[in-house]
Amino acid sequence: MVSRNLPSPTAREWFTSTSKNKAEVVAIDARKATVVNTWPMAGCEEPSGLAMDQKNRRLFAGCGNKIMAIVDADSGKEITTLPIGDGVDATGFDPATGLAFSSNGDGTLTVVHEDSKDKFSVVQNAATQKRARPWRSTPTTMKCIWLPPSLKTLLLPLTARGPGRT
Repeated sequence: MVSRNLPSPTAREWFTSTSKNKAEVVAIDARKATVVNTWPMAGCEEPSGLAMDQKNRRLFAGCGNKIMAIVDADSGKEITTLPIGDGVDATGFDPATGLAFSSNGDGTLTVVHEDSKDKFSVVQNAATQKRARPWRSTPTTMKCIWLPPSLKTLLLPLTARGPGRT
């Protein structure tokens, strides 16, 4: 089972997190339809989402054991892991703000700031609604949109911009 596919800037490679039973990242050469690399994600259980910072070549994997694993997209080396909420459903990255997101079934949205290429910090665990999924961020307004279980749309402005942001 594939969690999420991400094209790289060259559109030659695709990254995917594999089945929830096998936590690894697979780099695929899309032109040749071949696997280029497979990297295990130690400590990541039941990966459920994958996002990419294409500029800095960092992958953000949401893991079922309440961590976000941040991986170098070229070497497969794990840079760090950070705590996130329970029941991760999706991950995302906004290159304009340097923020990575993890929407969680426990009613939280974990916001992670990319302080530098190899340093990351949890900025906020914003309250949402339990089991509200999926989400998308709108970069120009910095709002996240959820489809709550009641099927009503909930907009939550993000106040977390990271260090030096207003």
